[in-house]
Amino acid sequence: MRSISLISIFLAVFFLSACGNGNADDPAEEEKTEGIKIDEAMVKDINQFSFELFRQTDQTEPDKNIFISPMSISLALGMTYNGAEGQTEAAMRKVLNYGERENIEINEFYKSLIDKLTTLDTSVIMKIANSIWLRENYQIKPEFLELNQKYFDSRVEAINLDAQESIDIINNWVSEKTNGKITKIISYPVHPNIMMYLINAIYFKGTWTYEFDPERTNPMPFHVTAEKDTTVDMMYQKENFGIIENEDFQAVQLPYGDENFAMTAILPAENKTPNDIINTLTSDKWGDWSDSSHTEEVRLYLPKFKMRYSKTMNDPLSSMGMGAAFEKDANFKGMEPEGELFISRVLHKTFVQVDEEGTEAAAVTAVEMMTKAMPQSKEIRFNRPFVFVIYEKTTGAIIFMGKIMQPVWED
Repeated sequence: MRSISLISIFLAVFFLSACGNGNADDPAEEEKTEGIKIDEAMVKDINQFSFELFRQTDQTEPDKNIFISPMSISLALGMTYNGAEGQTEAAMRKVLNYGERENIEINEFYKSLIDKLTTLDTSVIMKIANSIWLRENYQIKPEFLELNQKYFDSRVEAINLDAQESIDIINNWVSEKTNGKITKIISYPVHPNIMMYLINAIYFKGTWTYEFDPERTNPMPFHVTAEKDTTVDMMYQKENFGIIENEDFQAVQLPYGDENFAMTAILPAENKTPNDIINTLTSDKWGDWSDSSHTEEVRLYLPKFKMRYSKTMNDPLSSMGMGAAFEKDANFKGMEPEGELFISRVLHKTFVQVDEEGTEAAAVTAVEMMTKAMPQSKEIRFNRPFVFVIYEKTTGAIIFMGKIMQPVWED
């Protein structure tokens, strides 16, 4: 029997993997999900994007807690990608790791992934929602919107982005789709050059297959650094878990529900840091590690935690090679014919709570599209009778006043 105390845990993050080995109670539901085919090679490629994004994010905040949803970011950028062309399309394709796949294959993958994950395990709540919010009267290509409605099931709304009520509608949608865990992604007022938001929301709630007994949770030390300790609520249980071990770390696989979803918690070796592990993560290694797991009885100590995280993802994505999409000369002519749009920000917010019962997590990603052109100037047309005043500005003294009922030009 092994004792593992995860007191230096770096990645207590559910990795939403459709393991395909669940035991769904409803045969009809199981048959339904098994009929949804997933391109496993593309899952591997998207996972590589996930690890690289996590690595780049970690490099910007090496000493802070981090919690991101690469899946949420991938889905939001996947919708955006449908409007990219030229060098912008090439840059996004490379960063998102789409390879040489046709666009139809990419869209079909996302649709299958959404359908699979949200119906796979009836004992786990897994919700994915997408939406596109347009500035009213701004012309977006109908085929772009239709594509995202078809494959991402996107809600499409044209609203007045200058009104507080409209921003409230967007944030209320976000709150609803994340079960109230994330209540705001857009702040009012919105810049007049912002023409569109493409938003993904994910909500996950999973009960541990093997729950922790709250009576066995006790205050224990957590070694933040070699010089600093803090006290945390440490959960405990003795159970058979999947274990991965090598010279760099020990890891425990904690399943949820019918074991289709799991969290892998990775404890670096004492001579390693979380950053050392993050810097080695690749899709190939992840697969090799998972294949090397074995089941063993473990006395497991895992801290409870709850956190919120917020980050603008422009820098990590640019570091990965997507800078062209953030430039004013970006090419999103697949969205609108004039090529005036570029990505101004990729906003990302998350929430996670890990306790004796299981895990609750949520993520929202908003891709903010801005026009490089200045907003249309207010038009004032003096085409009816008017009054005018001529005055001196420093004193305010009025010199002339007039009324024009019908303009004339008399010599």
